[in-house]
Amino acid sequence: MKKTDKKRVGIQEARALARIAGVAATVREGLHELVVRSGLGVVAAMLEAGRETLCGRRYEHSEHEAHRAGHVAGELAMGGRRVQMERPRVRSVSGRELQLPTWEEFATNPIENLNSLTRRTCGCVKRWRNGEMILRWMTAATSEATNGFRRLKGHAGMPLLIAWLRRHDAAIDGTSKVNVAA
Repeated sequence: MKKTDKKRVGIQEARALARIAGVAATVREGLHELVVRSGLGVVAAMLEAGRETLCGRRYEHSEHEAHRAGHVAGELAMGGRRVQMERPRVRSVSGRELQLPTWEEFATNPIENLNSLTRRTCGCVKRWRNGEMILRWMTAATSEATNGFRRLKGHAGMPLLIAWLRRHDAAIDGTSKVNVAA
């Protein structure tokens, strides 16, 4: 086999690998989108079941203390990003807005919220220079995320978590340079 033939084979293999990598990326994106869409369908079914518990079945007269009040635009953190979704509304007989427990459960997921806001905030940075810059941007993202925190389940255990993290901080990454206010 001549040198030029070997080069052609190498180029063809590289092109084939590039095509396969492109297909893999497309499949990964499509799979992620499928999972998020499926998750939204499950969340919608759970929200409707919660509304049915409060109001009774749709189109049936019932003796419940609440009634359906349409939908309103809402936003949930799912798959590491914010997803637009219609939130079902429930009103008491006296006209007061009632919260669906399922919506509150999904809307106050602090980890997803923090991850999506971090990705959005830090996604603008084109070149990371040093650890201080990373710390500064992560602090900005975390600060922005805390504005959206309303009620966290397990908040009573936060002092225990902070104490554990401080005790094990040196074991995780050496010495701690960040002073976290309690």
